[in-house]
Amino acid sequence: MLDAVDAALVRALQGDGRATYQALADRVGLSRTAVRARVKHLVATGAIRIVGVLHAGVMGMEVFGHISLRVCGPVRSVLDELVRREAVVFAAQTAGRFPVVAHVRVRDDSALAAELTQVRKIPGVVEAEVFRGDEIAKDEYSSVRPLRDVAIDPLDWRLVRCLQADGRASYADL
Repeated sequence: MLDAVDAALVRALQGDGRATYQALADRVGLSRTAVRARVKHLVATGAIRIVGVLHAGVMGMEVFGHISLRVCGPVRSVLDELVRREAVVFAAQTAGRFPVVAHVRVRDDSALAAELTQVRKIPGVVEAEVFRGDEIAKDEYSSVRPLRDVAIDPLDWRLVRCLQADGRASYADL
């Protein structure tokens, strides 16, 4: 369980994962050294993970789909297959009529149809119901704002990959 200071640090880092330790210290009222130690501890224990999140549109993933699956047999084996799929960005076991749900991001409607065809071929899948998202109003882990025109060059992609692995990588490491 996080104490009040750690919770405040987490909230601050959710707003800006690359905030300086001094800016975080000013926000929570501790020394820079104490904040650095707390953030390092939160990361080391797995309580938080700070990564760069790329707008799905930059990668051409314009279509979002929710898939509900009814399965026969072990749910775990279906989940294991789902998480191996590149288009699957979320998969969970649930209670109710559909014991497995997944979210996918793909480039267009034909890619969504192709993904659904492949998901239906997973052993144990009996029924798949899909909902195509028209607009994402909230996404805790990604921007839902319209994407402005951006050009990503090879160096940008290298930086993105580094930040996806460690959102607080130092400028020297980047």
